[in-house]
Amino acid sequence: MKQLLNKLGTLVIVTVVTMLVWLYAEDANIVEYTNQTVRVQFVLPPGIDALVRPGEPISVEVDFNCSNGQYQQFISATRGKVIDITLPFKPDEDLQTLSVAMREQLERYVFGDLGINVTRVGEEQREVTFEKIVDVSLDVRIVQDTGSIKLSSAQIPNEAERRVTMRLPASQAQRLVGAIAIARVAEEDVEGVGKGESKQFRVPVELPAWLSDLPALTADVGVVVTVANDRDKVTIDGLPILLSYPSSINERYIVAIDEATRIINALTLDGPRDTIAQLKADPKSPLLWATVKLTNQEADAAAASGGELTKQVEIITPSGVVVVSDVVRVTIRVTPRVVPPAP
Repeated sequence: MKQLLNKLGTLVIVTVVTMLVWLYAEDANIVEYTNQTVRVQFVLPPGIDALVRPGEPISVEVDFNCSNGQYQQFISATRGKVIDITLPFKPDEDLQTLSVAMREQLERYVFGDLGINVTRVGEEQREVTFEKIVDVSLDVRIVQDTGSIKLSSAQIPNEAERRVTMRLPASQAQRLVGAIAIARVAEEDVEGVGKGESKQFRVPVELPAWLSDLPALTADVGVVVTVANDRDKVTIDGLPILLSYPSSINERYIVAIDEATRIINALTLDGPRDTIAQLKADPKSPLLWATVKLTNQEADAAAASGGELTKQVEIITPSGVVVVSDVVRVTIRVTPRVVPPAP
């Protein structure tokens, strides 16, 4: 029995050793692997802000020979993964192109640590372009897109918001020379705001339409706008008063306006903006005059009660214009004519 057990033990040991030898031989057996894919991405050292092209991972086909164990390590290191390849960058250059030796980079980042011998690379050289990302500052200008709603003023009160900075590749930055950023005030922004009233709100900042292919701005600015009042005011000085009466009064009386009140000063008018603008340009416009009308009855009454009467001046104005200053009243003197005695 003891002898049988010894034989069984020896058999087990021999079997185990044989399997180990077989496994070692299998693992050490060198095999050629072809058309194996490695996914790589070109990256820059930390702290460098630049645009890399190609910016997406690329696939590179490689052939190599290795043992089964090394191949399993290769699969573990690459399957479903993207290998970062860090490339040099000269910070003093806005744009630079490198010709990357792909075999060298793959051996450095993948195969060297695994001890695998690379025999072929599908793309031995690959051009990679680096473009520096730069800051560009633009003035912000308000553009009124308010339709029929007119604004009398629109401004950005915060001086710090009157310029905006954007980051973009150096080549695109050249296109911004002389450009401005736009803060567009739309009609819906000022709907419901009364004429002459102000409103403060924020609007997004955008690039002009001819730069719409560049990255969009993400800033916004505060604006204050005042909706225009379509009416205006003007104050007129030196407006003479015309005295109007029937010829029958002139036959019997001498009538005149008191010298101290025959000229109107500080007459304030309110009306449509365009009409008021005409009166400002020409205060002596024939569209505006002042008159007092005297009737026979009024003249007779004034002559009978001291020779004076006070009347309100009628102001004749252009259409839509009204007088907003105090009512003007003047004194009219009525003196009977002396009839010479009959010869």
